[in-house]
Amino acid sequence: MAEFIGIRTRRTALLQQHVCALGARLRPDVAAALRDESAQLMVKGWVAEARQALSRWLLQTKAEETPKDVLARDQPERELQTELAIDLVELASTPTETEIDEHTVELAQLLLSNWIGHLEHALQDTTDGRLQDLVDAMPPEVQPRAVLVGVEAFALPVGMSSQLLAEHQQALAASHDVIEMTPTVSIFHLTGRWYAAKCHSDAVSWQGELRDEMRRQPKS
Repeated sequence: MAEFIGIRTRRTALLQQHVCALGARLRPDVAAALRDESAQLMVKGWVAEARQALSRWLLQTKAEETPKDVLARDQPERELQTELAIDLVELASTPTETEIDEHTVELAQLLLSNWIGHLEHALQDTTDGRLQDLVDAMPPEVQPRAVLVGVEAFALPVGMSSQLLAEHQQALAASHDVIEMTPTVSIFHLTGRWYAAKCHSDAVSWQGELRDEMRRQPKS
């Protein structure tokens, strides 16, 4: 039981670390997408209200009144409504920092959960606890876009989410280290290829074996 709790605690800590790293990359674009989405929703609301106001005006305007007469009569009220509308749009189109943070964390969690979940599942089916020939850091039998399942529910466009995840993976690859994603998934990048192992120490050993192999190869 104590060992299980320790593994679970370790998993939570690792995932939080990776969520923070990926979230830092996602956040600027998530913030922009949320602000744009909020502004669009508010604009749609005001367009709908403007149409309703126009309909009311057409019904209420007396036959002898000209549009100029109506505009002059309602000028003070319309000016007040315009000022209020501007204030509301500014408020509505600016999500709070907390909302941006929460949206970013949830998106990062989803992307990582999809990615790591497929790696864990594939590793369970191996006899030696190792995976190679990964495609975009995913098992070869899994479609690369499987990592994006559910992303369409977020403000950030799917294509941008995919691009930013790829940039995050490239940054991990550039470290040349074995990265422990969870206690049961460790990955590393070598000579343009991704590798994954169930055990972190095994991944370190495997990386060393591959490097030794490369050094033994005759130079052309």
